[in-house]
Amino acid sequence: MTDLHCHILPGMDDGAKDTAVSLELLRREYEAGVRNIAFTSHFNSERTTVEAFTVKRQTAFEQLTAALEGQPMQFDFKLGAEVFFSPGLCELDTRALCMGDTAYLLLEFPTTHKPHFIRQTLYNLQQQGIVPLIAHIERYPYVLEDPTLLYDWVAAGAYAQINAGALLEPKLCKKLCKFIQWGLVHVISTDTHSPDKRPPRMAQGVQQLEKLLGREAAARIVRNGDELFHDQELDAVNLHQPKKVFGHVGLILK
Repeated sequence: MTDLHCHILPGMDDGAKDTAVSLELLRREYEAGVRNIAFTSHFNSERTTVEAFTVKRQTAFEQLTAALEGQPMQFDFKLGAEVFFSPGLCELDTRALCMGDTAYLLLEFPTTHKPHFIRQTLYNLQQQGIVPLIAHIERYPYVLEDPTLLYDWVAAGAYAQINAGALLEPKLCKKLCKFIQWGLVHVISTDTHSPDKRPPRMAQGVQQLEKLLGREAAARIVRNGDELFHDQELDAVNLHQPKKVFGHVGLILK
């Protein structure tokens, strides 16, 4: 399995504070069956530069790989970032923030409000050969209230990710399963930050998908993560547009 969203690199952000925590998170990932990991530390262009971020990221990665020597775990790693949305994002060297040698960029939106110029920014990124992967879409109230927004972004070429832990919340899980059935969610990841506050729960999330949507649907979501990690395009799926009914978004297919 592949984890495309995590905060395991030591000392980079609000995730693992040191290599000891990083190793514990990696141990749990390994026990869950994860073998491919993209390290996606937070990046905000208002707080740092791409150059400063990538230098710090490389240092943290070297510290972690040194600590991993002799450990009974083998992974394939890629360096990426969880990039906070900004209309000026396309003016940056976003290639350096993609997941390793892939075209995929993990993109985070504000949780408090829907920012302006999302569609234009997604389009501009794609014009640069970059494919946006929208992080933890379950955390955006405006998407949960109006999933036609997500439909528009996905129809325009973006991919969407949900956190495995969100599938363990019954009410939220029901809605996210609908999103998956509509073709609006492509991968699950852990978004793990620490062993206690936000532990990696990939295995539990996949088990929940198998229980609610069946093995085939769960296997497809897992396979999608593997394919994005290896810079492959996902097989096309039929999108179903959520339909607004009396000012609300109904959980029905159009």
